[in-house]
Amino acid sequence: GFDLIAEQVGLDSRLSAASLVLTGEGRLDGSSLLGKAPLSLARRAAARGVPVIAFAGRIDLSAADLAEAGVDLAVPIVDRPMLLDEAMTATASLLHRAVARTLRGLILGHRIAISAS
Repeated sequence: GFDLIAEQVGLDSRLSAASLVLTGEGRLDGSSLLGKAPLSLARRAAARGVPVIAFAGRIDLSAADLAEAGVDLAVPIVDRPMLLDEAMTATASLLHRAVARTLRGLILGHRIAISAS
């Protein structure tokens, strides 16, 4: 199904124009490697040299597996110990905070790179 949707929305041309891809899934695990949308997207982006940041409620894949699938950075959205029910209820807020943290890190890295040059 992913390839059909990708074709319908012109994903490849959109990726060619992209500087960064943000994607996410509830849980990045072995089943994610079998063709689920976030890692299918990451593979397509990586093939075009576009960096990918994946957000997930839980990350069970190794850094090597994620890198092989095209994910440059995997960010857990849960930022403190909590029960699954609490995490599910707070998903939007947790995701927002995780994206904000990640973007602040990217901005900081950019500032450091500029000051070093």
